[in-house]
Amino acid sequence: MSCSQKLCSSKMVALFVNLERGMYNRSMALEKKDIDHLAMLARIEISESEKEKVLHDLKGILGYVEKLRNVNTEGVVPMAGGSQNINQYRSDEGHVCVPTPAEELRAAFPEKEGERLKTPAVFG
Repeated sequence: MSCSQKLCSSKMVALFVNLERGMYNRSMALEKKDIDHLAMLARIEISESEKEKVLHDLKGILGYVEKLRNVNTEGVVPMAGGSQNINQYRSDEGHVCVPTPAEELRAAFPEKEGERLKTPAVFG
């Protein structure tokens, strides 16, 4: 994983949390010093070329987040996951197995030693 990927994966969450809480001022321009600060927080070294790429990527991501903030969600029920189904269990009807009596199983086993069933050795 490259430094820019590590930076994005490890500290983007903090950036988005700040965005969600309104702590990121939308009028603030993201600068290289912000990338330096994120790299320091993530304890990674990042080259100048990677800083440019990360800065460009973050600006694109933040621009997209801003577009999402402007989407009209009035009347949309909030969800925490992909489904509202909770603990969907099937009924046991038609799926219940009738246990085979132990005597019938013992009689069907190929090798026996008294009451014990003989199986091939696992460890030689």
